[in-house]
Amino acid sequence: RSTGLTDLGHPLNGSTAVGNSWGSGYSLNANGTVAVGIAWNHQGAEGFAWTEATGNVSLGHPAGNHSSRATAV
Repeated sequence: RSTGLTDLGHPLNGSTAVGNSWGSGYSLNANGTVAVGIAWNHQGAEGFAWTEATGNVSLGHPAGNHSSRATAV
């Protein structure tokens, strides 16, 4: 989309909102077709990537009680 807002949804392994938020978007690629950010899950937070074709997909996190975040694309 060239204008307006797009709901990026939430990864399938997501949990309830934390502090009224599912997460945050951090970056778009040059033509706006890929977005990345952070989404809350049951163990903390995970980086995600979003495209119109795939929706919101978790990028995972390191083993153990760790979180991840995607800040650039």
